[in-house]
Amino acid sequence: MNPLQTDPPLLFCDTALNSLAIMCAEGSPRSPKNLSSRIVFLFLLLLSLFLTTSYSAIIVSLLQTPSDAINTLTELIDSPFKLSMKDIAYNTKFVNDSPNPEVKRMFYQKLYTRPYHEAFTTEEIGVKNLRKGLHAFYAGSEAYKIMSDTYEEYEKCRLKEISINPSNVLAFPVKKGSSYREHITQKARWLKEAGMVDREYKRWFSQRPMCDAYSQGFVSVRIKDFYPTLVVLLIGIISAKAIFILEFVYHKTKYGTYWPTTHL
Repeated sequence: MNPLQTDPPLLFCDTALNSLAIMCAEGSPRSPKNLSSRIVFLFLLLLSLFLTTSYSAIIVSLLQTPSDAINTLTELIDSPFKLSMKDIAYNTKFVNDSPNPEVKRMFYQKLYTRPYHEAFTTEEIGVKNLRKGLHAFYAGSEAYKIMSDTYEEYEKCRLKEISINPSNVLAFPVKKGSSYREHITQKARWLKEAGMVDREYKRWFSQRPMCDAYSQGFVSVRIKDFYPTLVVLLIGIISAKAIFILEFVYHKTKYGTYWPTTHL
């Protein structure tokens, strides 16, 4: 090969391929010669750096931000989440007496379609399944105590709850027309304003574990989180193989050989 021979001029397809390679942080096999091309090349490299940094920051932010995709019972039923419930006898009575059709649909689509030992389980197993992801567990406030004792700080921040059946308001039964009604009403209001009711409620019912906003921990990424990237890779592999076969047939037909001969 002649040492004085210059590189062939870049075609439009070469320029497009080099630009794509730079955007993918791959660089270019050839360096530009004139000053204007070097300036464009330099700023493309800087742009690639900024895009990579921004993309990485967005991905980390999205992974550490709690999702708001499920806020209602309907969205939970239509989601791929598995559902389990504490094995208590009155749960069946609850679904039969509930006037909410979504509650009935939740039972028949999310619970009754699964094996009994998986749909109705203990609080320890239900809370353990929550840590695996894509799982919802219906239980009382007793589950909060288990979460407080076993969950890491970043796991507590990812908890989300949906109210299915509002709790009944406690009241003092008084005989109709009783002269003590006003007296009991005043004392009940005083107990609530003084904080006695809230103190006793927190004493007898476990509260949701506190979340430290600065404890994010490690986030596991599933295949479904980046499947578009795998789809693009699969399309590229299939396209490359198809073009390779076409080139193979083309050179065999035109030159009588599988590869064109080159002379240096």
